This record gives sequence, C-alpha cells and structure tokens, in this order.
Amino acid sequence: MESNTVGFFKRSDKLKIDEVNMRTWLLLAWSEAAKSDIYKSYSPDSCLLAATDIAKAANENTLTVTGLKDILNNNGIIFCHIPQLDSAPIYAYSVMVGENPAIVVTYRHNMDKLAFYVLHEIGHIRQHLNSGKSYISVENDYSSQSPEEKEADEFANNILIPPAVWKSIMSVGSKNLTPYTIVHIIAAEAKKRGISPTIAISRYKHDTRCYAVRSYRSPKIS
Repeated sequence: MESNTVGFFKRSDKLKIDEVNMRTWLLLAWSEAAKSDIYKSYSPDSCLLAATDIAKAANENTLTVTGLKDILNNNGIIFCHIPQLDSAPIYAYSVMVGENPAIVVTYRHNMDKLAFYVLHEIGHIRQHLNSGKSYISVENDYSSQSPEEKEADEFANNILIPPAVWKSIMSVGSKNLTPYTIVHIIAAEAKKRGISPTIAISRYKHDTRCYAVRSYRSPKIS
C-alpha cells in the first residue's frame, strides 16, 4: 500500500507534522482515488489542456469544484477530496492510479489557491510523475524550495498569469508607493488583460510577502 502512494504533494513546511497522520491521509487519498470511475484515457497532452481550461475559468471567476472535477475528468485525470487530518497540512497530492493520474485536495484556503494547488499538481504530473522521479515526502525531507516544488510552482504561476502578461502588469508605475495603492493599480491592470484581480493580488502578496493588505479577497471554495 505504501509503494502505491508514492507521488508528489504540496504542504505547509511551517506547521507541525505527524508522520502517522501524514501517511494515513495519503493512504486514504490513494484509496479514494483508486475507487474512482473514470472513462477518459490520459495522454501526455492532457495536462496542458486541463491546466489551460482551469486557468481560464479561474481568471473568469467561474471556476467551481464541480467544474474543476469535470475539466480534470474529461482529460483523464482523477479528482478527489479528503478532509485534512490533524498535523497533516497537505494542500494537494498527485499520484498515478493505474494508467490515470489522480489529484486529491483538502479544500484549504480559497478558490484561487485551490486552483493554484491543482495546477501545481498538474505541473508535477506533467514534469515529474511521467519521468519516473516519483517520491513521497512525509516528515523532514519536504521543502517548498526543492527543485521539483519550484518547477511545479512556476508551472502553476505561468499558466494562471503568462510571464509576459505578469511583466506588463508589474511594469505600470505609480508615484504613490503605499501597498494599498499598489494593489489597486495591479488589480486594474490585471483586469484589463483578462486576469482575475484576486489572482494577481495573491501573486503579488506571495512574491513580496506583503500579506497585511486586506483588499481583494479571493472567493470561497464553492
């Protein structure tokens, strides 16, 4: 059973970890994914197709859990939800189940972050699972700064906001350098370019570590 759960996941590297609960959650997630009925075959092109559709819906603020599952299933990717266990702060997890990849989530945070976590796992599926570089990080060996995690983050960021678009959004100047003014400018520029203001502001807050600004809250998971 433990060899079946070998895969990738995104989790907090700051919160307390209980190894037993981590492994229990992964076994529950794999078991739930293995029970899923999926009728679409998976191909190497499926990841990019699914990721593009998810990013489009997220930027249009039309993405829901049902829509997320439909997009993934239609591209041969299993999607499941398993509630979080104590001291097992996993956001999302990807693993191969037979011929189909699976993504299992815990519904932490909000819809924008859920979209990011799923896209992060699609990045793992596309760049790591298919290359045979699977591994399972449970306790001290996980790092959000590992090459694989950085690559998956970059994939998710670039699908949600293409690099050229992000550069153009951030190139708009302002004489007022207060964070409150800056986020309003970023939001307006993002909207002009077809990017969700809340997704752009989340990216800005993450990149600058400026989390105190309360404007532009992301939608709740629906």
